[in-house]
Amino acid sequence: MENNTIKFSKKLPTFRVSGGLGKHIMFSTLLPAITKKYGKINIISPYTEVFINNKNIEHSIFIDDFENNKSVYKEGISKIYAYEPYSCEFSFDDKHILESWIEAYDLDRKYISTPKVYVPEEIKADAKEIISKLKNDFKDGYIIVQFSGGQSPVGFDPEKSQYNINNMVIERNYPQQMAQILINKIKDKYPNMGIINCSLPNEYNFDNVIRIERGFLHYFEFVQKAKTVICIDSMLQHISSTTDTKTIVLWNNKAWNPSHKYGWNLDNFTNIEGPNMCIDYDEVLELI
Repeated sequence: MENNTIKFSKKLPTFRVSGGLGKHIMFSTLLPAITKKYGKINIISPYTEVFINNKNIEHSIFIDDFENNKSVYKEGISKIYAYEPYSCEFSFDDKHILESWIEAYDLDRKYISTPKVYVPEEIKADAKEIISKLKNDFKDGYIIVQFSGGQSPVGFDPEKSQYNINNMVIERNYPQQMAQILINKIKDKYPNMGIINCSLPNEYNFDNVIRIERGFLHYFEFVQKAKTVICIDSMLQHISSTTDTKTIVLWNNKAWNPSHKYGWNLDNFTNIEGPNMCIDYDEVLELI
């Protein structure tokens, strides 16, 4: 891979981030505070795209490249910091995941920022063309939904990777049948509004929706121009945190994952939690 050809000019502190895209977007809020304390850094992660063009980052290194070429990367790494909240006492208490990182790395809270991802210009241009077509096709604009998620890009193969359409091992998901009812109700109330289903190729799709075959970086642009986002605790809610777009997050608490630990307390966010798996369809429709 391209990262294997990196020529390091100096050794830098390097932070290893694991987990999903949402965790990486959350981690981006810490970068001004981290670099205030540690100086410029490298990042090792499965989502290197989150950190491209970020002035706080010298090199964003894909985790598999690092594991397979440590002799190369050791030339640019002075020390690796790899605090993982999910493997520590974070699971015992009610503190937000950001708070757990702040305490672990002893960061100054006044330098914590809003989440920021720098989308490459070529992706912005492609997304702009797609958005223009959507606006032509739907006079009332479009919304974006996500009802399934949690898959890792490491080793992902859409032809081979299996995904149970009602997989409640990943408790954040909503069953296809329930999500389809909500989509139908939205389409009945807003017939001139497009609905984009944000999901991977092997996840379930719905009637009355559009699926756009683009990577997650495009969605930072799509979400900015969307009327509303309706999602679960997965990728889309975290992408929305970088925008002012109205966002409704449905917390399927079959395993009780409270939003105050994993979500966002932002003016454009409404977090809906309940004691069971049911979607309050009328509440969601009113919020749109």
